[in-house]
Amino acid sequence: MNCPRCGAWSLVKVKYDKADNTVRRDRVCGNDHRFTTLEMNTAAVLPRRVKAVDKTIANRVAIWRRDAYLSKNLAVGWKVLAEQFGLSKSGVFMAAKRGKQNARISD
Repeated sequence: MNCPRCGAWSLVKVKYDKADNTVRRDRVCGNDHRFTTLEMNTAAVLPRRVKAVDKTIANRVAIWRRDAYLSKNLAVGWKVLAEQFGLSKSGVFMAAKRGKQNARISD
């Protein structure tokens, strides 16, 4: 690894393995600049990240479907839809507008 200050090649002087799947390395470059690197094992972090991404995608799909439903059923009346989804009048119309835009994008 190159030194962040001067760009010279560096050597590892001390390596610490930590319990939380991280590795800390104390390094020294050819110009005697000292710095530390911290490496994380992504295999340990990845399952939590995948769950978070899956949850985000599910939430966005639910909102997309709600907006599409509102845009198609706006003739029922905004008050009925507002009570059904817990939205305000402006919230119903904004969601219906997004639903129409999303329908154009997906076609």
